[in-house]
Amino acid sequence: MKDNYLSTEKSIEVIVVGFDSVQFATIENTLDSILNIIDGYMEYIRIKDPYIIVCNEEGRYVSSKNRQLKYESGNVIDIYGRFLIVKYDYRKKVIISLSNDDFKLLNKFIANLNKTNCMDVSLIK
Repeated sequence: MKDNYLSTEKSIEVIVVGFDSVQFATIENTLDSILNIIDGYMEYIRIKDPYIIVCNEEGRYVSSKNRQLKYESGNVIDIYGRFLIVKYDYRKKVIISLSNDDFKLLNKFIANLNKTNCMDVSLIK
């Protein structure tokens, strides 16, 4: 049975953000694979269309703070535990693979992650 929020791709290109690392990775496009990486139930946090964070919805209770997400409005959200940065197709309502163009677009955002614990959405242009 297909999970409703997963595309039909067998594997997807994602960004995995750990406590001290940021890695580009190819993962199996399965619920088990995603849950294993984030170590819990999924919660989505919108970064900037079409990019989202997939993290552990109970992370604040079971893990340490990893990063902060700062929006252009100035609002800041704390992200706990290891998480994924993925692309979301809002029309089909599924997670899809990041493309080479997406990685290029996210490059400044990712470079900033390696320097600071704050992810600044204004860097995605």
